[in-house]
This record gives sequence, C-alpha cells and structure tokens, in this order.
Amino acid sequence: MLALSWVALLMVLAWAICRVKWERVADWGFGRVWHGAITFVVLLWSLKASLRDGFTFHLLGIVATFLALGLPLAITSAVLSLFVLAIIQQAAFVNIAPTFFILVAPALTVGRLVLWLVETRLPPHMFVYLFGAAFAGAGLSVAVVVPISLLTWSQFLDRSFFRVMGDYLPIAIQLGFAEAVLTGMLITIGVVYKPQWISTFDDARYLFARKG
Repeated sequence: MLALSWVALLMVLAWAICRVKWERVADWGFGRVWHGAITFVVLLWSLKASLRDGFTFHLLGIVATFLALGLPLAITSAVLSLFVLAIIQQAAFVNIAPTFFILVAPALTVGRLVLWLVETRLPPHMFVYLFGAAFAGAGLSVAVVVPISLLTWSQFLDRSFFRVMGDYLPIAIQLGFAEAVLTGMLITIGVVYKPQWISTFDDARYLFARKG
C-alpha cells in the first residue's frame, strides 16, 4: 500500500510539474507568492497540537494555496512543503506519500470542486468568489479531511471510527471555522491589493462581468 501511494504521488507530481506555467513563476512578484505559500504551509503545519492519545491536528492552508497558485503549482508546493517538514521535524520520508493523500489531496479536491461550482452555478460576483471558493471551500476541506484522518487514526488505535469521530467532533468544527476564516481573510487581502497574484481570480468575470 505504501509503494502504491508513492507511485500515485509521483504520477500526480509529474502531471503537476508539466502543467505549471514556469514562466509565470519566474516573475519576481508571483515567485514571491510561491515561496511565501510554501513557507506559509510549513509554518501552519508546524503549529500543531497533540492530544493524549497522540492524535495531532493543525490548520491546513491547502485551499488558500490552491486559490493563490492554481492546482498544478499548489500540488507541487504541497509536496515540497511535506519534504521540508520531514527534514525539520526529522520525520520518516516514507510517510510523505500517505500524508499527501490523507491531508492534501482531499483538501485540493474539495477546493477545486467548490471553485467549479462557484464558476458554473453561481453569479459572477467577487463576494461570491470570496465567500464561496475561499471561506466555504476551506471550511468544507476540513470537514472532509478530518473524517479521513480520524478513520486512519481509528484503525491505528483499533477503536470504532464513530466513537473517535464523536470524541473529536467539537475540535473538528472549531478547526473548520478557523480554516475558513484564515483562508477567507488571506484571499480577500490578495484580491483587494494584488488580484494578479491570485491565480483563480478572474478580473473580467468577477469585477467587470456586469459592465459588459
């Protein structure tokens, strides 16, 4: 299973690297956003809390990274962040692939799905983007990632998933709200001051659609 996760990760990473617009990354301004996103994820995942049975929880920052960088570069950044975290925390590198598919991949999937719904099913308005893609997307990403993490953890503890989920549900709710607020604030600041640095934000759609 571990080997399969690594094969899958390498395939996903190869796809992402081939899809990244590296000429844009080479731009001084957007390049800083990319480096800042990696630093942001590393710091956010380093600020974690552990409970008595060893379960660790922290904010993700994955949807914010996706909205700012786009999907291919967000995948690349997440993998780089996991390698940096493994070095800093002296963790086993073999766990990078499972961690990616437990924490990162579900969050990216939710973020991309919510953005698709915002772009195809909702009015083209800036506040729809901010509250839908950023705020709601980030909160829903935690709502998906936490059960997946707890399911994995319950197998490790040999305990009922529903019992573990019941124990950690209050924490999951608070974590989801904090993730939504943090992502909403960061993307709002980016859209207001540097919209060209938010890859998934389209000025023509969200600011000028009604004038056309």
